[in-house]
Amino acid sequence: MSNITLDFGPALQAHREQDVETCLAEITPILQYVPHHPVALHLKAWAISKRGESEEALRILSNVISENPRLVPARAEYGSILMANSRHSEALQQLKQAHQLQPGRDAVVVKYCICLIKNHQSEEAEPLLRKLLKRSPGDISACFALAVALLQQGKWEEGFQRYRSRLQLDGIDKDMIQDKAKRWTGQSLKKKTILLQCEQGYGDQILFIRYAAWVKQTLSPGRIIVFAKPEMQALLESAAGVDEVVTDVSGIEYDFHAPLLDLPMIHKTVPENIPFFEAPYLQADEALVGKWRSRFETGKELIAICWRTNLIADEHSQSIDHEKQVKSLHCGDAEELCRQLRELFPAAELVSLQPGATAEEQAMLKRCGIADVWAHPFSEFAETAAIIENMDLIVSIDTGVAHLAGALGKPVWNLLPHYSDWRWSQDSEFSSWYPNMRLIRQGEENNWRSLDSGD
Repeated sequence: MSNITLDFGPALQAHREQDVETCLAEITPILQYVPHHPVALHLKAWAISKRGESEEALRILSNVISENPRLVPARAEYGSILMANSRHSEALQQLKQAHQLQPGRDAVVVKYCICLIKNHQSEEAEPLLRKLLKRSPGDISACFALAVALLQQGKWEEGFQRYRSRLQLDGIDKDMIQDKAKRWTGQSLKKKTILLQCEQGYGDQILFIRYAAWVKQTLSPGRIIVFAKPEMQALLESAAGVDEVVTDVSGIEYDFHAPLLDLPMIHKTVPENIPFFEAPYLQADEALVGKWRSRFETGKELIAICWRTNLIADEHSQSIDHEKQVKSLHCGDAEELCRQLRELFPAAELVSLQPGATAEEQAMLKRCGIADVWAHPFSEFAETAAIIENMDLIVSIDTGVAHLAGALGKPVWNLLPHYSDWRWSQDSEFSSWYPNMRLIRQGEENNWRSLDSGD
């Protein structure tokens, strides 16, 4: 033991680089010699939490904190893992203590402020983030957190300005066009061609493509081209104001380009002036609508349901994305939702719009007598739009399906977690973005059986 040198350098470097396997490989032999070393246990807990072993990671960190209550990195990690598992109120206690122990530690301040935001305390997070940015103006994580805090409070003008920092975050749209000379920030577009680049998730693309109509109507461009993924192409070709949708920009000539989510900043959007249009700003293809109409039983009210993101293929998997899981219903909760919808609409036919249903979910659908559109496979959002156009009501979690129903002008109930995205405010029953959308929220954190319609 006396001849062993504890070199944490490679493990700490792997931690900084988010390299889980290297971190585990480096820390395992150290723990064989010093099984209770708090730093080694902290690093192991971080690594296994990234593998999906959150409960074991929390157990390890709980013991570390009990024996080393002033060890701020371990306490902050404990709070981070709780937050990643949507245990925001528990996480806040840990991160608040970590911040009190080391109020000048920027990474802890950011985590604490993010947790404040997720606990509906953006007003408290804002001054802490402003103070941090005063001493560390280049901290992109803090700038983005402040953007979200401002947007949550309805301070959209500054919020959207700071929201541009999203493109500098790790892992966010690194394939964005980088031609700074042609970046559109509000210059005259008269008779010019502008390329709008889709970014982030499908829901954001559907939500913010509405700005193409504003650009076309008020700024008189020659052409508006949209750069999107193939599965979105046919749908976005129907968007008001769009002249062309491309899936490859090679050889495409344009005068200016802009990421889609920059447009609210350029428009100077605030909650009171969100662009609305008399008609829906996306349209379903009539031929596809007719094709799907023939597959549904006529004469009955049709209600479509979507209960989880498609990024969670198996709720028992060790690689569940917890940030996506928080929006999703597990199979038992989805079955309870279907039961409640049957009681509310006894004469209706329920239709599943859930892609990638697991064997357990397929059995639930069969048990509940719910039609599954994925028995007829398709891959494009234009097909999803055609199905939605046939529905009388869409009941969905916060995913592309809910946004698509909103953009098509169909009645939609959006099921939101206790902490919802800034796009949905925190207390209204109705959406500022979609007048045809009703917001139904969890009354308690992580409890989908405590839905509150605001009545």
